[in-house]
Amino acid sequence: MPTADMLAWPAGETRRFYSTMAFRSPYVVTLIAVRNEERTAAEVALSAVFRCESLGIMRSATEVRCQVEDAGVQATPMQSDAGKLQTVLEEWERSAEAATVYFRIREDGRVDRVRLEDLPDSGPRERYISGKLELFMARLLSPFDLELPAQGEAEWKHRSPAVASMPFSSAGSSLKLAQSAVQEQDGILVSGSGSGQLVGQYTFSMEATTKHQIDAECHCIRRASVEVVGMANVDTGHLSYRMAGYIEDIGEQPLEQPLTSWDLSVPRLIPQDD
Repeated sequence: MPTADMLAWPAGETRRFYSTMAFRSPYVVTLIAVRNEERTAAEVALSAVFRCESLGIMRSATEVRCQVEDAGVQATPMQSDAGKLQTVLEEWERSAEAATVYFRIREDGRVDRVRLEDLPDSGPRERYISGKLELFMARLLSPFDLELPAQGEAEWKHRSPAVASMPFSSAGSSLKLAQSAVQEQDGILVSGSGSGQLVGQYTFSMEATTKHQIDAECHCIRRASVEVVGMANVDTGHLSYRMAGYIEDIGEQPLEQPLTSWDLSVPRLIPQDD
């Protein structure tokens, strides 16, 4: 059964990951460009390929540095901005690909302190984009967040997982996951499910599911998926949101197609075979 120390990431070892995250928010998401352009979206998806290197243990946690090899941002705009998101999304894509991402993996398997460096912060609009991209990246890496037991129990609790915090919200989460582990031929499958509340401007009831596959050979997370859905009752009806994330260690395998950014309100032409 898994223990927290089995996810040790040796200093100097490099791993390459594909990650994707999508969320539907009850709040309007504002996406701005440096050149005085501001648009709004209801649904946003971000994908990226990370090449990450362990910098070793610092203050009881493994420090990890990642370069973003490729990124893409897709969004469904609010009706007033239909067809107007493309240039903003492409700017966010360029910013994501220019960033260096740092995060820590604690001794108990938790991920924290996701931060971005190497992005311009010369003005308020640049700082706004950097701050929101940092939140995006934290959600992209949230499937890595896996609290593991110290003694190798088959069942345990994971409190306030990173995926529980809704993007662009300062709400507090009381989500608790009941985790269980099953030994498989090539490693360990850790499954989690639970419920809780997200308390902010409104109180959302949440349900969450997670799956992590731990490889027996490298003692690392090969792939993981997370999903959280929430609903809040308000005077006019109800508000809902959904966030889903997936991450996979892809080694040096190339993607079938480069990641791209797209305004989902604009039809995309699909090449036809002759």
